[in-house]
Amino acid sequence: MAKLNILIFLALAIVASSLFTEQANADCNVDLNALSDKCTKFVKKGEPPVLPSDDCCRMIQKADAHCVCTKITPDLENTVSMPLAIMAASFCGNPAPHGTICGSVKIP
Repeated sequence: MAKLNILIFLALAIVASSLFTEQANADCNVDLNALSDKCTKFVKKGEPPVLPSDDCCRMIQKADAHCVCTKITPDLENTVSMPLAIMAASFCGNPAPHGTICGSVKIP
């Protein structure tokens, strides 16, 4: 009986973990989309540095910086300046943690 209870508990833990992971991934995609809407003009590759707007900073402050960094693809890096994105996140008070890999850049 104890083994059955342990198996049921483990099965429930796996299901709960899977649901949490799916929700966290969905939240991360929402963060990335919101950042794209509000912040693109401040982190565009080839553009001079411009301080982010209040709307952009609000989105940056709400975002999970580490998670968003995992979503940076080479295609995205063709249009987004990672140094400007890192600067914007830092300016807005939500920098990615040191050592985070953000696209092709490792946060110092």
